[in-house]
Amino acid sequence: MNCTTGRLILLFLIGFVFCNDEEPDYMGINLDLHTEYYDCRPYPQVVQFEPHPDGKTYSVSAVRVDRCGATYRKYPKSCEPTKQELVRYKLVALQGGPVTTSLYKHTQCAWGCKKKDCDSYHTFNEEKCQCERL
Repeated sequence: MNCTTGRLILLFLIGFVFCNDEEPDYMGINLDLHTEYYDCRPYPQVVQFEPHPDGKTYSVSAVRVDRCGATYRKYPKSCEPTKQELVRYKLVALQGGPVTTSLYKHTQCAWGCKKKDCDSYHTFNEEKCQCERL
């Protein structure tokens, strides 16, 4: 299907337009056709360090570390770590001296069901991985 004149005007005014009949899932990309956008795997994400127990401020507040991550609204499960390793970081506390802290780096992931708390009118269905009305 070709873009209509109205769609071409929208393209000129806002910078993008959808010229097909498929409903886009995210930012104009049909995720059913692009599974790489919801591939369950570790990838670099910015992770904040936990606050120091003594209230000290670190010279660096976050670091990139591999974490599992993928979401897809038509798929109720979440991308969860199946293997991880502890990585230690040496930081400098602004109130003096070096400090060692650690974060988990995810090394392997799989689609899994993270149990959710349902309200009193719903029960959690493990098979569908969602709350369902009683």
